[in-house]
Amino acid sequence: MKEKSKNLSLLFITVVIIGFLIYSVVDHFNTIDNNAKKIEFTSKRDLYLNLIDEGDSLLNKKDWQDAIYNYQKAYDLFPKEYDINYRLVAAYSYRCNDEFIDCKEAKKLLDKILNEYPNKAELLELKTSLEFEYQTN
Repeated sequence: MKEKSKNLSLLFITVVIIGFLIYSVVDHFNTIDNNAKKIEFTSKRDLYLNLIDEGDSLLNKKDWQDAIYNYQKAYDLFPKEYDINYRLVAAYSYRCNDEFIDCKEAKKLLDKILNEYPNKAELLELKTSLEFEYQTN
């Protein structure tokens, strides 16, 4: 009887130790995974900000096509961010007004963002700049 009790106690202690070890290993891997996700997000965010900076620089030089390219890459990273949506539609609008290229794309993107932000003054200004596009469609 004592032997059986002793064996059950050892079994219980062994199960507790194994459980603790499994928990520790799983927790360690979760920590590694969370750190990897933080690093991935930080890298993605840094790339996003660099693409916006480069796009802004190109936009100031009136290099619409390359600005659009950089903004599109940034948009692909964070498509729900208002700032990149605005910059992308602004670049298309400026290109439309300057070179008469991508006017339909500018209008399409502007209509999409206006649905979410109907009272943003800067969007309404872009709409005014695309007046011809709105009159013809």
